[in-house]
Amino acid sequence: MTGTTSDTQNVIERARKHFERGVEHYSAGDYDAALAEFQRTYELRPSYKLLFNLAQVQVERRDHAAALRLFNEYLRRGGSEIAAERAREVERELQRLRQSVAEISFRIDVGGARIFVDAAQVGVSPVPEPVLVNAGSSLIRIEKAGHIPYVESLILAGGDRRELEVTLEPLTAAAPAARPEHLVAARTRAEAAPNLTPFWITLGATVVLGGATVTLGALSLHARSQQETLLGTYPGRPSEIQSASDRFRTFATLTDVFAGATAVAGIVGLYFALSPPEREVAPAQRAALRVRATPGGVVFTGTF
Repeated sequence: MTGTTSDTQNVIERARKHFERGVEHYSAGDYDAALAEFQRTYELRPSYKLLFNLAQVQVERRDHAAALRLFNEYLRRGGSEIAAERAREVERELQRLRQSVAEISFRIDVGGARIFVDAAQVGVSPVPEPVLVNAGSSLIRIEKAGHIPYVESLILAGGDRRELEVTLEPLTAAAPAARPEHLVAARTRAEAAPNLTPFWITLGATVVLGGATVTLGALSLHARSQQETLLGTYPGRPSEIQSASDRFRTFATLTDVFAGATAVAGIVGLYFALSPPEREVAPAQRAALRVRATPGGVVFTGTF
């Protein structure tokens, strides 16, 4: 008997510490940490009163669907023990939260399929009641062993009601399980290939900017030569000397600017050559670019 009492006291003390930390985190605005502490408190000492705290944290985390479920469970389990004023307060909050959630009804052809909304499991088929989700974008995934997972992204507004009828296809030798990346966005038969358009654009920009740099450099040298000639002429004309000096400074500045732009375009072009973005093309249209370092520089080879 003494051992049992000691164990109970130990659990109560642990729950109290988690609850106090949850309150501290909530007051500090660290709602994720507060949620973890209140959940641990509830695991140790389940009480309908803690559901109110958990619901408040979910409101602050903008998880309105979770908050609505928790407030409803709080009212259901608390019943007549909840003070009338507190019950009215919760009902007002529920009215507000319903404007920010949508409902999804699931009709799945097999039982025992796990249903996920944004990576959180919300039920197992058959699901008799609609599932609450936050307004906005939701990623739905339904999976069962031996079947191809079903994935769909939905965009729902507050108050929307959507019914999903899902048929899970059995796995066969001709239909292997989808790889993880296919769960997020189903790919077509097109294959990923390097997208060389950014490389060619930056290469063209490098050539154009390089040509402009050479031209401006030549004009800068010519203006400098004129300035030196005028300075060596006696008697010199100050206005002509000043004009030549201004042209030299202008062309020299533009030469520096275009030289810098040429260097940047070249670096960006090299980046796109080494790490081109991907695009999806049919196998017959695939393009490949290879970069190979040689003693004389960098050599680009490929098929387009």
